[in-house]
Amino acid sequence: MSAVAVDITQLQADPRTQVEVCQPPVRCGRLDGVRRARGAPALLLAVWVFAGSLPAFAIEMSTGVRDDGRAYWRMDAQGFQVELVQLQPNQVRAFYIARGFSAEQAESLAVTCLMQMIVRNAQPTGAQPIQLPLAHWGVHTAAGRQPLRLTGDWDTLWDAQGTAPEARLAFRWALFPVDQTFHPGDGNWGMITTGLAVGTRFDLLMQWMRGAQTETAAMRSLQCAADTR
Repeated sequence: MSAVAVDITQLQADPRTQVEVCQPPVRCGRLDGVRRARGAPALLLAVWVFAGSLPAFAIEMSTGVRDDGRAYWRMDAQGFQVELVQLQPNQVRAFYIARGFSAEQAESLAVTCLMQMIVRNAQPTGAQPIQLPLAHWGVHTAAGRQPLRLTGDWDTLWDAQGTAPEARLAFRWALFPVDQTFHPGDGNWGMITTGLAVGTRFDLLMQWMRGAQTETAAMRSLQCAADTR
């Protein structure tokens, strides 16, 4: 693995956090027990090292619990900010029954892991736009890797079930767009569908374009909300 120049003078020991150093595509080393010396500690600070002459860039990740009891995970990759928030199965049931889905269809959605995703390009004015193609994203569990379930996958299911057009439209509008470009200051939110069962723990594998440069990262140990009814 090539050497990484990382200023750790502002870091101090804390067993709850990690620094991850990677040489894509697969070589990674992890240094445990560091955090920022100032402010609220991030639970993961990752430095990804790109091959060739591309510069290294730092990715800061943190996790916590919202006031409503839902867990969240946040990533800031030099101004590209992503937040994933649990959606509880009871929320999903109520949401889709109110939008024209049958109780059976709403139940099938409630037992599938849905996550709320909030994205923002917080780079300064004039910085490169960020393109977000969800077709290149996936989830990784102990069983292996699989892609996200995207709009086309759901359309096939709705066709087979004869789902009402107004219900399909409500579902489509609730999903995060499959491909979107974010200029500095832009943001959006919506659901992503993982295809996993409720309660599953997984890594979210991400890819985006910053201008002409492809960047990748993984948000580790996310967990789908459990069904508590």
